[in-house]
Amino acid sequence: MQRKWMRFPNGRLWRVDENGYVEGTVTVPDFLSTGDLEGMLDAISEAATGSLAGLCDFSYRYLGQDIVAFAGSVADMLSEEDSEVQEVTDRAEIIALLRAQYGIAEFEAVHALDAMADPAYATSGAIAECALPIAGTARQLRCPSYPEPCSYVRVVIDGLELAYWNQDEWQEAPADVMGAIMGAARGAARGASLHR
Repeated sequence: MQRKWMRFPNGRLWRVDENGYVEGTVTVPDFLSTGDLEGMLDAISEAATGSLAGLCDFSYRYLGQDIVAFAGSVADMLSEEDSEVQEVTDRAEIIALLRAQYGIAEFEAVHALDAMADPAYATSGAIAECALPIAGTARQLRCPSYPEPCSYVRVVIDGLELAYWNQDEWQEAPADVMGAIMGAARGAARGASLHR
């Protein structure tokens, strides 16, 4: 399924499919204090798109520490004649926007784009993965699900692969690779918060 990088009025960059479907994570300050369900939904939409009505027919999951995962439609925003939503195709701009949005290092953003361009990455969804969320972030450690052998470990944020190691790499230098995995799970931009 073809997806385009689209920048929304609040500066967020999301991969949007041809049906206007998008998913990701956002920080919603004081999320649990917003009061009622309608207030929570408005806050998520505002954080994701910059518009209270920008995100429609969506679901969400609270991840803790004001981080919310969402999935839904932005088709209404895309169809507006005076929409402020813009497609972004320039690689350098995509890298800069991803770095600002996620607080990631340049090499992580570059790796994410390079991985997406790799044909093997497109078929990687065929493997069932175990996803271990990293508390307080939108990052996950992923590896093949049991009973498959653990042939790789990767760090992912919103479906973007930030880092990857295969079993040969950690057999050759286990201490170095384990340190790199832990560092990538924590975040290369030490102490950076998601979307702030």
